[in-house]
Amino acid sequence: MTSQLIIHPAEAPLRGSVPAPADPIVTMIALGVAACAEGASRLALPRVPEPVAALAEALRQVGVVCDSADGELVVHGRGLFGLTAPDQVLDARGAPLAASVLAGLLASRPFESVLWVDDAWAGEVVPLLGRAHPLDVEDGPEGGRAIRFASASKRAPGVQLRLPGVRCWAKVALLLAALRASRSTFLEEGLVSPDHCERLLQHVRLPVETSGVSLTLHPPRDADAIRAFELPEVGDVSAGAYLVAAAAL
Repeated sequence: MTSQLIIHPAEAPLRGSVPAPADPIVTMIALGVAACAEGASRLALPRVPEPVAALAEALRQVGVVCDSADGELVVHGRGLFGLTAPDQVLDARGAPLAASVLAGLLASRPFESVLWVDDAWAGEVVPLLGRAHPLDVEDGPEGGRAIRFASASKRAPGVQLRLPGVRCWAKVALLLAALRASRSTFLEEGLVSPDHCERLLQHVRLPVETSGVSLTLHPPRDADAIRAFELPEVGDVSAGAYLVAAAAL
């Protein structure tokens, strides 16, 4: 059966306001930062998208309790060094940003862990992440790559790396891992990628310096350096593009 959609011209200008949907990128990075905080962080989230729910479940495997109620996600952080070893492989295939968050949290911990990721993510992030953190790469049992993070007895060193930019996969993983480094981390991008992660770190008052395509993170020394925080709902600009186009017409 053929269906038709008939659009009639409006008789008057469009008026009103429509909230943009929550940005899952901001929420997933905020989950990673909240996992390293001390206390219960509250993220405003009327609806929990599937990628966010999957990441929250993965975080539970490393000891981070995430509760969803009353339009918000409450994340009970474990501090910088309080995560525990997962008792199973963490599967982040099909979710590259979740893979970046988990990789940043698992790198250079005093326990071993395995993260299952897509080939494209592994090809872009692993060569950079492996410069500072001990890891091995194996073929996944059903495709993809299995990243095995070795146990580390001391803080990883700070690094100076040049990133391709455009996508923030590598930057998110490196910045979250750099929170536990022994020295400052300096990153320079060929092209500026989305800056959600560095903005969230600045939101919790961590010393992150940005200048053009470069940024420097000075890691905190104390396990409780990141305090619990509240994050209002952040709209997704790309999802609101349709509304912007309608308003422009």
